[in-house]
Amino acid sequence: NISFPGKLKSDILIQVHDQNGKILSESKVSSANGQTLKQLDLSSLPRGVYVIAATTREGKTVFNDKIVLY
Repeated sequence: NISFPGKLKSDILIQVHDQNGKILSESKVSSANGQTLKQLDLSSLPRGVYVIAATTREGKTVFNDKIVLY
């Protein structure tokens, strides 16, 4: 799960990238009552390092982090 607390007034675009920058998954989430919660199913991805990035419609980065799937 990814949670974005705070007063976000814009939809959020969440992308999962591989190490080469290729977009593997993309979803849009609406902010509700200042809190956004999104569950990502990464079970179909092979082991490896991925980047999860979340941006607002205006292009502001909300979240950008690497994850490792074992």
